[in-house]
Amino acid sequence: MWNNKRYLGPLSDYTYPRDIECGDLLQFLKQVNTNKRVHLTDVIYRGDGLPKGYDTYILCGFGEYVDDEFIARLDKDDNYPQVILITSQLYASTNYKKVRVFHLEHLHTIKRFFTKEPYLKLSSRLTTHGSLSGRSALHKSIMTVKLLSKFDATTDYNYTFCNRPTVEYQINNLVDTLSMFYPGVDLTLTEIKTIEYLHSNPKILPGDQWDVDNDVYRDCKLNWDLESIFLSRQYAPLGYLTEKTIKPIISGSGFIIAGQQLSYTRLQNLGFESIIEFPADDKNDYDRFNALFDLIENYDFDELMNSAHTQDIVDYNYNYFWGAFYSHIEYRNRERIEQILDYINET
Repeated sequence: MWNNKRYLGPLSDYTYPRDIECGDLLQFLKQVNTNKRVHLTDVIYRGDGLPKGYDTYILCGFGEYVDDEFIARLDKDDNYPQVILITSQLYASTNYKKVRVFHLEHLHTIKRFFTKEPYLKLSSRLTTHGSLSGRSALHKSIMTVKLLSKFDATTDYNYTFCNRPTVEYQINNLVDTLSMFYPGVDLTLTEIKTIEYLHSNPKILPGDQWDVDNDVYRDCKLNWDLESIFLSRQYAPLGYLTEKTIKPIISGSGFIIAGQQLSYTRLQNLGFESIIEFPADDKNDYDRFNALFDLIENYDFDELMNSAHTQDIVDYNYNYFWGAFYSHIEYRNRERIEQILDYINET
């Protein structure tokens, strides 16, 4: 099963959907030479789980979410003798006994989506702070109101806020949802009213938010990178990074990540540098939020964003992305591909 389409036959004859980025990434599976019956899927099954009767199950999770509970069930089920998870989530460790996890780096932002262009130095930019929020995720709403409570939206802070319907919370149950997912985070009545106001009065920048050709990326010195996911999970301890982190890099901006545990560790693992040290990187959701709030309230951003050292880091990240980044990732992926093939073919 691949992309909800079913294929039969040996992997050597398999044709991957050309419009799926990770199809190219998985071409190496054609080199599997075992006589085992192999089931390959990118579908997260629920209910009855995977079809039974195969020797090896290869599951591919290249998005922002891996169903940990489902994988844990497979790990305990004797109907699935060998399970391999190939994922873009960089697992530091797992509690699995049978499931073997392999990491292949797959950022769903790739170089062909962007054009290398000159960028304004930080000293020439008009606005200090900026953020883009394309959906009403709870952590994005919290961060937006905290930034608005500190910085003047007419001079210091340029942002968007989208009020598209979301499964994460509805405005009429905001307080209950907040206490359920972030019980340690206290919003003032004014901040709650601000979220309500933003839902009634969304702020959308003209143009395509996917692109970097907008004021938040081109004219802001510091981008508050409101990543797709903030809540932590049991088996995926290293933060999931998306184009939301890449776009400040390729537009020559500084950035601070509001994302999962160890997002900065993941960033450094990819070869990039950060303009700040974030000591709460490995802490729980409540402590990371408090550390971000403390930054907003107390950090000297004028000194940070006017520093020659900060400009040096921004320049390094920009040049690294357009230079050695992809060859570095591809080299590391090739090493892991050999490990995956050895494991499948020899076990």
